Amino acid sequence: MTRRDKTGRKAVKRQRRQTVKPRNAAKVARRKPYASDANEKVALLEQKLNEALEQQMAMSEILGVISNSPTDLAPVFNAILSNATRLSEGNLAALWRYDGRVLIGTAQYNASKEFVDKYMSIKIEPGRAGPARLAALERRTVHVADITAEPGFSPVVLQYERARSVLAVPLLREEELIGVIAIWRREVRPFTDKQIELVRNFAAQAVIAIENARLLNELRQRTDELGRSVKELRALGEVSRAVNSTLDLETVLSTIVANAVQLSGTEAGAIYVFDDLQHAFYLRATYGMDQELIDALTHQHIGMDEPNVATVFAEREPLQIADLKERAPSAVNEIIMRAGFRAVLVAPLLRGDEMIGILVVRRCAPGAFPQNTVDLIKTFAAQSAVAIENARLFHDVEASLEDLRTMQDRLVQTQKLASLGQLTAGIAHEIKTRSISSTISRVSLPNCPMNCGSSWKAKYRP
Repeated sequence: MTRRDKTGRKAVKRQRRQTVKPRNAAKVARRKPYASDANEKVALLEQKLNEALEQQMAMSEILGVISNSPTDLAPVFNAILSNATRLSEGNLAALWRYDGRVLIGTAQYNASKEFVDKYMSIKIEPGRAGPARLAALERRTVHVADITAEPGFSPVVLQYERARSVLAVPLLREEELIGVIAIWRREVRPFTDKQIELVRNFAAQAVIAIENARLLNELRQRTDELGRSVKELRALGEVSRAVNSTLDLETVLSTIVANAVQLSGTEAGAIYVFDDLQHAFYLRATYGMDQELIDALTHQHIGMDEPNVATVFAEREPLQIADLKERAPSAVNEIIMRAGFRAVLVAPLLRGDEMIGILVVRRCAPGAFPQNTVDLIKTFAAQSAVAIENARLFHDVEASLEDLRTMQDRLVQTQKLASLGQLTAGIAHEIKTRSISSTISRVSLPNCPMNCGSSWKAKYRP
């Protein structure tokens, strides 16, 4: 076999390998659609995985924000709106909180200043004049492909944002409405079912954040109330010990007014006691007051006709004045305002139906006092009344004991004088008897014939 023959045979073999038989060509033709479908499935799977990954990252980001700011909802809402808008391919978003009557604009994403000023700064009621109102009214998701095709909807979004497609999802907590999320597109392009479900998931995250913040705030409030209760119990125990351990009224009242001011969050306080002789109230204990104010109130006559006192006396309940500037002018109010105080809480000290004093706490900032503060001051006023009554009773007992001591001293003196009189009378009788005996012994009997003078004296000598 020549070299050329070998080369020729090799060329023929290569040509045969490159030639596709009809049977194999049919197999290849059948395989092409399957390969294309597989590639599409792989691409679709990758797309789903990417979307799921993005959603997972968005949810993780939101959960991280919730964890970092459990009670501050502003960053949480910003994260929810930004991620919901991006993943749903929207252009802007807004969130409203529901207060039980109206929707209040709370957060927005990528909205213009005009839109925020005109739409987010107003309170809107649930109704049928727009997607967000309708979602709040009917507690359901509202999807509008083209807002211009819906009669009666608000033109604000159209005017300032040129938005066309909108999706509004209510925030529900066990069928209870707590808010609404709305997302807009500036083109007519309806949201897909997947995008609607995605926004619902973000709405659920907003509900979780709101509920967590509510529960944490309630827990902190209860903790604060418990802490205040502990402080109040300690203060009341301190006051009770002062009332029971000492009869020094100044010490007891000073302890009471100091605790009243500290626990009520005010700056100054005083206790006035009513003087029956002067028919006026005078300062008995103070806390947080400078000497100038004390001197001014000490020299000021405060009677039952003083406006604040008269009101307290008539109602027998604490009187709170949120702002002294809104009260009728009076000498006492002018003195208090010059010292820098605006809010005053006055509680009566009662002994039955009789008012024996008043407890006053003062605050520089105007405003009403919380009810727990009013109740606390009322309790301190009751303890002040008990302390004053105890001091009065002790004074009465001391006066009675002093009277008894005086009467006893007089009785002892009388008994001593009587005993001395009896002793004097006995001594006088003895002296008189001895004087008579001496006289008789010196008498002579000259007419006795038998000279019996000596025997008679012996017989009758005492």
